[in-house]
Amino acid sequence: MCCSKGICCQFFCFPYYRYRMAEIVQRFHAVDIPAHTMALQKSSVINGTADADTVTLNEGGELLTEAWMLFPGSYRVTLTGSGFDHSYIYARHGLINQETYKMEVNFTGIAPDEMVFEFSTGEPLYYWRTAVHALDDTPIAVTVIKVEKIG
Repeated sequence: MCCSKGICCQFFCFPYYRYRMAEIVQRFHAVDIPAHTMALQKSSVINGTADADTVTLNEGGELLTEAWMLFPGSYRVTLTGSGFDHSYIYARHGLINQETYKMEVNFTGIAPDEMVFEFSTGEPLYYWRTAVHALDDTPIAVTVIKVEKIG
C-alpha cells in the first residue's frame, strides 16, 4: 500500500502546528493583565443597601461579589471604602449550594479605608468570590473591589 504525497506532507506538518500552538499559549500566559474592577451592582447584599457606586452594610450585613473564574497564578485584591476595621473579609470558590472552599489569603495592607490581600492558585478557580461581613453596628461602605493578576 502506498499513500499520496499530500497526506504524507500533512502528517509531517503536525509537529510544527503543535509547537506553534504551545508557543501561542505561552505568549498568552505571559501577557500582563490589567486590574479589573468588580461590578458591585451585581453583588449579593444582605442587610445593606447598594447603589451604582457604593454598597453600605449595616449591622449583620454581608456583601458577596459576583462569581468569577480565575486561572492559575497569583492575584492581588484591593477593597476601597470605609469601616473595614469592623469587618471580616475573605475569598472563596465553588458553588454556593454545593461545597465551597475558603481560601488562604495573605493580607498585605490593612487600614480602615483600604484592605489588600494576595493569594496564589495552581489550578483554575471556578465561582471565585470575595465576601465582606459587618462585625458590629458600624456601617461599612465598599466603593471599589479591584482584582489584578500579579504573577
